[in-house]
Amino acid sequence: MKEIVLDPNWITAVATAITAAVAIYVILSGWMDKKKASLSVSMGTIFHCAEYTIAALIIRNDGPARARDVKIIINNTPFQEYGPATKTAQPYKNVIDPKSKIQYILKFESLSPPQDVVIHWSDDSRGDHSINALLRPNVDE
Repeated sequence: MKEIVLDPNWITAVATAITAAVAIYVILSGWMDKKKASLSVSMGTIFHCAEYTIAALIIRNDGPARARDVKIIINNTPFQEYGPATKTAQPYKNVIDPKSKIQYILKFESLSPPQDVVIHWSDDSRGDHSINALLRPNVDE
């Protein structure tokens, strides 16, 4: 039986290549995390009376990257067509800068049921992201 002898230079070269690959992966993972937007959504009441409620839909980007191509869907309706949003006639923004927020005013007739809110966006991590929340204006009666 023939004995297998490994060349120490070859072993060193393989070990160096593996170490370099792991180092590149770690560096790229950290870089990709820095390129992600991190969105959250909430709703707060501004004014409430017997006839209607005015609420603020707040979308925050706590991440270090810009959220682009932001799409807001409320109760399966695009934001621009959503009734409580169209009553307040405000411009729609599809970009949210890092460490910032956007706010939309919504007018609901009386008390409204919870609103199913879905937000889709892309960022520099080259991925498409989304969050889903069931929101209702906070009304202390």
